[in-house]
Amino acid sequence: GRVLAIVDGRPTEYLWIDGTGPNSSPGAIASDAYRAAGQLAISIPEEMKPLVEKLGVSGPNNITMTLVTGTVIDFGEPVDMRNKLVNVVVLLRRQDPNDIAMIDVSSGTPVVKTQ
Repeated sequence: GRVLAIVDGRPTEYLWIDGTGPNSSPGAIASDAYRAAGQLAISIPEEMKPLVEKLGVSGPNNITMTLVTGTVIDFGEPVDMRNKLVNVVVLLRRQDPNDIAMIDVSSGTPVVKTQ
C-alpha cells in the first residue's frame, strides 16, 4: 500500500484508520500495520460494516477495531487476519455487541470481556 494523500479531518466515504506513527508523504510505502489495516477495512463483510466505527494502529504491529457500540476488538499483530476476522464475524452473529466490552483475537482464538 502506497500513501495516496494525507488529509485533515475524518474521512466520510471511507473507514477511518486512526493511529500513531510518522507522517508519510504521498507516494511513500505505508507500514505493515497500516497496510494490514487497509486490507482489513476492505475485507469487512457487508453485514458488519454498519457496526464498525474505525480501525486503529498502535505501536508498530497492533491493529484494533472499534464498533459503534464502543466494543474494542484487538487483532494484535497483522498475522492471520482473515481467520481473526472470521472469528469476530461468527462471534458477533451469536452475541449482541452491546453486551461486549472487548474481544481479543490476537491469539487467533476469541476471548470476550462483557460489559
